[in-house]
Amino acid sequence: MASPAGPPLVLATALGGAASTVATAAAVAVAAAVEDDRDRPAPVVVAEIDARSARGPTMLASVAARRLERRLTEAGIRAAARGALAWLCLGGGDEGLEELEAVLGHLAGARLVVVVVPTRLWNRALARLDAHVAGALLRCELPEDRALAALTTIELRERRLRTRIDARGCGALGARRALAGLEPGGGASRRARRMARGLLGTGAPRAV
Repeated sequence: MASPAGPPLVLATALGGAASTVATAAAVAVAAAVEDDRDRPAPVVVAEIDARSARGPTMLASVAARRLERRLTEAGIRAAARGALAWLCLGGGDEGLEELEAVLGHLAGARLVVVVVPTRLWNRALARLDAHVAGALLRCELPEDRALAALTTIELRERRLRTRIDARGCGALGARRALAGLEPGGGASRRARRMARGLLGTGAPRAV
């Protein structure tokens, strides 16, 4: 359950050999940001643990994203306003988790924080961030990873975490748009909206 002192936090990871977890996380984060008003997105953060490369700001960014970027930068935290999102690229392993914990105190008022976690850090992240976590976003391939997805979902439900599964990804073009903080478009946007509503607690209570 999320801490009342901070924004709801969703952990996102891949199951099996699924790819494009970061793009899925970004698409859902964008959907959460624009849920009420596409012209005035709410403040939403993507935090990428063990980021492979830095992601700089984009030319087009929302007012809320730029405000978050400025607040974090003034606190000595490297952040980038990308479309509707404020993006954080964090270190790997326990170092990245420590960085995230330090950042959470500066995110008051954010609607949602989506944290992309490498599979190898999943259990450590769940244990360490337990007080903050409100939900989980799983990127997997179905039917190949159905059994693994079912077992993981059962575990997360036992923790009373809202859980959503993305079995399709965003596609190449949609992924590029999502990583820029934009809606991916088409069916990917519709799926991202459904997942975002479920993770925010405004959608139907289902796992997929």
